[in-house]
Order: sequence, then structure tokens, then C-alpha cells
Amino acid sequence: MIDEVRWERLHPGVRKVWLFSTVVSYLVFLLPATLSTYVLTRSWVWSGVACAGVVGLAILSVALIQRQYEFWSYALRADDLLVRKGIFWRSVLSIPRLRIQHVDVHSGPIDRSLGLVQLSVYTAGAPAAVATIPGLAPHEAESLRTALLATATQAAAEPPPHV
Repeated sequence: MIDEVRWERLHPGVRKVWLFSTVVSYLVFLLPATLSTYVLTRSWVWSGVACAGVVGLAILSVALIQRQYEFWSYALRADDLLVRKGIFWRSVLSIPRLRIQHVDVHSGPIDRSLGLVQLSVYTAGAPAAVATIPGLAPHEAESLRTALLATATQAAAEPPPHV
């Protein structure tokens, strides 16, 4: 069933977005971690240990970006949209096409600089997006959005079945 699906990969440029986000996150965390360790211990040695720990976690996070990219994919089937992701905890999310309320295509400054967008899917009864697919080319996201919304338009046009 799911193994027979044609999975679509994300755009390779999404790895640059993830790399930039990871590096910035760790740089923002590095200075406070180092300074707070010094304030608590009054030792530059322990501050260096804290700094080394943060740098080590950053290097590990950067190394995992390729693995994250390898496990991210999606598939559009007749009845649902499948989103597959996860390095350690893998998941496959199935979103029934008839439950999709609206689809947003959006991008941040880093995405835009690399010519990428993200697609978010909202369903009936969910307060937030049930899935976001990062790293799509704009034309790819727009065709996926059109296909998903076409199902909702068809379902709304059909009269309800008589019981």
C-alpha cells in the first residue's frame, strides 16, 4: 500500500535553509550558555566546557540535516495526501483530501532567497495546520495546492447522498 506510492522529494535547497536556521539557533544559544555558566561557576573553564558542548550539539545537528532531507517526502493519492518524515521517530501522516479546508503557500526570507516555498494544509476541526511541507519549488507547491483544492471544490459541488 504505502510502499507502492510514488514519493516526491523536497527540493535539495531546503538543506541550506535548515543549515542556516540551525547555525543561527546555536549562535543565539551559545553566548547566553557561556555567560550563564560563567556567572554560576565563576570559572572560564566550565564556561569553555559549556561552549564546547553547545558547539558539539551544533555539529551533530548539522550532520543530521542530510538524514532529515533523505526521510522527508510526500505523496498525493486519489483520496489523501501522505507526508513522511522523521530521523529517529518516523511518521507517515495521511490527510484525507475531503477534510482539507484550505492550503497556504508561504515563504520566509531564507526560503525566498533560495527560490523555495512551504505548503501548509489545514483541515476541518484542526486549530492549526495539520501538515507543512517545506522546501518546494513555487510551481510545484502551486500545482499541489490546486490539486488539493480541486477535490474540496468537487466535494462541495456534489449533492449530499440521500439516506
